[in-house]
Amino acid sequence: MNELQRQFFLEAEELLERLFSALQQLRLRRAEGRIRRELTAQIFRHVHTLKGAAGAAETESIRQIAHEFESVLDNVRLGRLAIDDAMLDAFEDAAYAISEDLAAIAGTRSAADASDLIQRLREFAASAVEEKTQFLFDVRASLPGDIAGALSRYDERHLREALAEGTRLFIISATFPLVEFDQEFRRLSAQLVESGEILATVPGAQMVELGAINFRLLYATDSASVAALTQEGDTRKVTVTELEINRAGQNTNLPPAVTSSLRGDDASLSSAPVAITVRVSLAELDDLISRASELFRETANALESGAADSNGVDRSATKETIPRIREQFVELEQRLIKLRMIPLAATFERAARAGRLAARATGKEVTIEISGGEVSIDKSLAATIADPLMHLVRNAVDHGIESPPERAAAGKETAGRIRLSALSESNRVEIYVADDGRGIDAARVGRAAAEREIIADPASVTFDQCLRLIFRPGFSTAGEVSETSGRGIGLEIVDQAMAEAGGEVRVRTESGAGTTFQMILPARLALVSTVLVKARDSFYHIDSRSVLDRGAVGAAASLTNGAIEWHGKPVPRRDLQALLGHEHGDSNSESQSFLIIRCAAIANGSSVKSDAPSTEHIALIVDGIEGEHQALVRGLGRHATRWRGVTGANELRDGSVALVLDVPALLEAASE
Repeated sequence: MNELQRQFFLEAEELLERLFSALQQLRLRRAEGRIRRELTAQIFRHVHTLKGAAGAAETESIRQIAHEFESVLDNVRLGRLAIDDAMLDAFEDAAYAISEDLAAIAGTRSAADASDLIQRLREFAASAVEEKTQFLFDVRASLPGDIAGALSRYDERHLREALAEGTRLFIISATFPLVEFDQEFRRLSAQLVESGEILATVPGAQMVELGAINFRLLYATDSASVAALTQEGDTRKVTVTELEINRAGQNTNLPPAVTSSLRGDDASLSSAPVAITVRVSLAELDDLISRASELFRETANALESGAADSNGVDRSATKETIPRIREQFVELEQRLIKLRMIPLAATFERAARAGRLAARATGKEVTIEISGGEVSIDKSLAATIADPLMHLVRNAVDHGIESPPERAAAGKETAGRIRLSALSESNRVEIYVADDGRGIDAARVGRAAAEREIIADPASVTFDQCLRLIFRPGFSTAGEVSETSGRGIGLEIVDQAMAEAGGEVRVRTESGAGTTFQMILPARLALVSTVLVKARDSFYHIDSRSVLDRGAVGAAASLTNGAIEWHGKPVPRRDLQALLGHEHGDSNSESQSFLIIRCAAIANGSSVKSDAPSTEHIALIVDGIEGEHQALVRGLGRHATRWRGVTGANELRDGSVALVLDVPALLEAASE
């Protein structure tokens, strides 16, 4: 067993445990519409991840079983197949077959012949029939535009089933304070799924008020308790509006698996998050325990010495001890944070192997280069992006890289080139998947979107809209399902992963020259050297690596064109209050300070937006500079990407919270 297979074995064992558990629950509760939908979606995700990981690890038997398993599940999700005992038997047999193959990889038993099982799964998939229209009205037309646009074809199917089961439909608008929104959003979601189904979530594009953010949820339930949400807690504001759905012409002749009512047992599935584990050597743990014990003793001695000093004893010893203790605490924090981190090299290599397999399957010549594998990332983030990264690489092979004859005709080398790279900037990681292929064809994307009735007129799609369409749920330009394409789930998974991680994905493409996908991921936890500044009554951290100089505005040579002279050159002034969207306060410019901030794009082209600021430096005007700090920065969760220019938060010594700012991103947002 090589290293890649060893890693796959460990991950697959965890996935199989969840898969067996979900299959058991599905057998018991498939008559309950909402529960069946949740379980089917869980099982699909587990099998899809297994397939991608098996392909990267070159375990062909597991990949093939998972591929056929996934095909049946996809038809179930779209209402083309109804779940029965024979299908559940095949699902369990598939899970057991994968388990047997894992044991064969570990060398504990021989691999079993799965050809009969694969044929059974193919027969199930072949028996699928197109879903007949269940309602004579357009369900999307009954919804607010932004929520209707957020529904995938799977979401719409779930909505139709929920309406057929007699549930009521609500729009729930919830506003949360910034410092605790992620915890409060999870709490609200957990409360909602106890008696209903969240069909879509649309975060507000901007903060509705200073320090708050809003979400709107499409929620289906047959419970009358939804109104009680408006009285829950003091920190969140919740309003509930019931939608009037015209059910005239409704056809309730649904497949057998759908006709059973949700009434009766109303218990929901457990939504507890899956624990992410890290491996730590005993030597490392022993050393950490020793260091913590030593630090405790030194701190206790310093406190005792400080108490004695208050009785008139010389305080010099305590003053010398405190900086040393602070340094030791910082060192301990750094070591503990590093325990959460793993290098990206293994994740990159796994994606590269998936790309090479895709190249062989499509008959293309592809060279995959890796750089930045030494960049470390939180293990939970690595788990989140592993599958999306493989999809991006396979997408580059299948859609981006041309065939050898096409490349030769275009004057290119016959072997295409894909580059995986990563860099760490401030408290975020940027990951790139770049190819030198044909680029994204906007006309082809428009035609494919029109064929799937996502848009009406391909000519109406702008280039930027085209780049967003490829992330649309269910979208694919592939004409048929293959090993690498056609299910319309590849780039949707990338977008979903970025939403989960609180990051964002950007695309840069040039016809005939290639495409670059950029994933920007905030750190979940990082120790960052920052400059603490004040704007109005709030404090903010700015990465000290981007701060080149600082000074008082009154002492600087202010120029008439809104610039500050620095090293003999005019540097444009930008007010932090204005960048944060505050109205101009009463700050006295003579008492304000400035920071010279480096804002140039990273050398390898991290900025993919054509309208990004090109200014190399700016003079950032603030109301005060509080000095340098070692900030323990925590990520703001899955929805943090909605606040452009905010990358995390740190708790100050007095218990207040200071946001961590990305000044170039704030400038970019202001320019838009």
